[in-house]
Amino acid sequence: MSRELVRKAVEFDSPERVPFLYWIDSRTFQKYGEALTDFLKDFPEDICQLHITTPKDWQPAPDGSDEWGCKRRAATGGLGSRIEKHPLERWEALSDYVFPDPYAPGRFDRAAEQMKVSPGRYFLGTVGNTIFERMHFLHGFENTLEDLYLNRDRIEELADRILEFDIGLIHGWAKLGVDGIFFMDDYGLQNQLVMPPKLFRQIFKPRYRQLIEVCHKLGLHAFLHSCGNVYEIIPDLIEIGLDVLQGLQPHAMDIEQVGRRFGGQICFMGGLDAQCTLPFGTPEEVRQMVKKCIQHLGTSKGGYIGSPSTEILPDTPLENIKAVFRSWWEFGYPER
Repeated sequence: MSRELVRKAVEFDSPERVPFLYWIDSRTFQKYGEALTDFLKDFPEDICQLHITTPKDWQPAPDGSDEWGCKRRAATGGLGSRIEKHPLERWEALSDYVFPDPYAPGRFDRAAEQMKVSPGRYFLGTVGNTIFERMHFLHGFENTLEDLYLNRDRIEELADRILEFDIGLIHGWAKLGVDGIFFMDDYGLQNQLVMPPKLFRQIFKPRYRQLIEVCHKLGLHAFLHSCGNVYEIIPDLIEIGLDVLQGLQPHAMDIEQVGRRFGGQICFMGGLDAQCTLPFGTPEEVRQMVKKCIQHLGTSKGGYIGSPSTEILPDTPLENIKAVFRSWWEFGYPER
């Protein structure tokens, strides 16, 4: 079963093949329709990623702000969005700010329904925009980076309030019966960390240690997605017990180098180049990319879960998407 397959991969317990997660953008499904959905029936994904929803009694704000009071604007071209309203842009607002309730009724209702129709899969509950991202959504990106230096007390206070919410979500997911928790925080730029490693270690590392410890006490694996070059802090993530690191953009980090230094110490997930090879390469180049990820990020005992580094977007040719899944099936059996 998929659930046991993923567990074995995460725990280096010799899975019979490499498990995988689609990570295909919904607009890609809309573009290709039945041509894609029918193809994927032969390649059922092993992980069912679940998301929280707004509470039953939550009413949309007149200005379109979300549950946290943040307002988004679609980015140019319609891919992604950016925050244009930060409710905690000024620290004076923090004293009266009401944080969302992680235990609010209805928070996990949709996820519970998804679990009913996906038996046998590994259930991965998502804590999106975990600490750093949630912080700069609320306070503003430049403000947050500046105040890591200038207003450390305020930054730490905000981080702890967000941490409290995230821990609540972990308990909610555990009660629902998931197998792992998926945290999302982008700490990397294309060629370096967003902040000096010292700041990550002082502010974010101890709080992630708490999140991971809660996961492990509840019998859950801890996953972290981070885009960009996070090579410098991989040893820190291993030290605090992270089970799975997802992302691994090959144009930001050398996949072979990552595998040589850290392979066998942490399970990797991702590595498939969604920036260039998937949208612009040939099916054969995609095939070789999948082979490279399996060979360099995994071990003979496991330690690799197949997925693109970021979601597969609509600019990816259908034949390249098909090449991904055919290649996982071709190269994903270590003994074959």
